[in-house]
Amino acid sequence: MPIADLLTIEPSLSIFYSYARELGDIARMLEGPADRKLTVLAPTNKAVMALARKPHQSQELEEKIEISEQEFSEKSTENVRRWVGSHVIPAAVDMANSQSYDTLVEGKAIEFACKESGRPEDCVLDNDVHISGVREASNGVIYIISSTIEVD
Repeated sequence: MPIADLLTIEPSLSIFYSYARELGDIARMLEGPADRKLTVLAPTNKAVMALARKPHQSQELEEKIEISEQEFSEKSTENVRRWVGSHVIPAAVDMANSQSYDTLVEGKAIEFACKESGRPEDCVLDNDVHISGVREASNGVIYIISSTIEVD
């Protein structure tokens, strides 16, 4: 079963997946073939709801007094793409080693600090993000995280 199907049936990840579905190219990656492995760091609904600024929002948009509807839509989509892309690594992650992995966002990498056990639950991402669950898929793995990855 591909990552997209697992995200569909995992109710605690529905907000993250609703944002990912807005992005056709990323949605297709999540549905993709088994020969291309992805690592998805999927925050729980609770983690997304706790954000002060939702993924489609940005300080830049809040500061502009006048903005066209088209510009607002484009900026919102760009913000969602950066946020979702920061949670997707286009490769399998080796939990036996502490190292950094590039995400879909250019210049954004996630640092994995893992204990020798190699268990995902014993890894810390970017110094304070913890893995609370794992779902294996035909085209990769979903690591359920209890907070979100910082975009910048």
